[in-house]
Amino acid sequence: GFFILSRQPVGEWSWRRLEGATLIPVGFTPVPWMSLRRALSTNGVDVGRVRLLPGLAAEEAMDRFRTGRAEYIHLPHPQAQELIDEGTGHLAAAVGPALGHICYSSFASSPGLLRDSPDTVYRFVLGFQDAQRWVASQDAAQIADAVAPFFADRPGPQLERAIEAYKRRETWAEDPLIREEGFTAMRDLLIDGGLVKGRHRYERLVRPDFALRAMREVSSS
Repeated sequence: GFFILSRQPVGEWSWRRLEGATLIPVGFTPVPWMSLRRALSTNGVDVGRVRLLPGLAAEEAMDRFRTGRAEYIHLPHPQAQELIDEGTGHLAAAVGPALGHICYSSFASSPGLLRDSPDTVYRFVLGFQDAQRWVASQDAAQIADAVAPFFADRPGPQLERAIEAYKRRETWAEDPLIREEGFTAMRDLLIDGGLVKGRHRYERLVRPDFALRAMREVSSS
């Protein structure tokens, strides 16, 4: 869900363009930078040769980019779309395709809740799956209308373009199952970034039975 924007239009993209350039990475949470660093390494970039302006809040990062303090910026939508719409930023690369599938976002629960209220957990998972299926079946304009109250400061067309970019790249999962491949990729990424120390097994941390049950219910209905 993150993008690299350039201050200049980009033709054929090479990740190694970032070597010797100044990049503003997402600074308001650590995991996006961990993901980007993995993408850079995977594509042969010497990360030590990328000049970074880290630790900035989104608006401060965007302001510095606008004033020419960096050649590149790393952002999610709709902030990235804002810079594209105003002509300040030009899409250089999407980080997701450089990483492949990772289990970037998930829900955590205490063992006690799973033990004592499994029906409540299941209803949540079933409802979440319904929302995922709805997003997959709707076009960007309909989704933008639904989420507009959460983005009151964003023009509708800008929000629609951002959502269309995510849908086009199949950023959002269409079912609630955390698969072992995506879990392992995310776990190893966090270990490489120093945020996680233990190489915990999938079976220890993931309870796929709720998602599998919800998926069976949908497929049989």
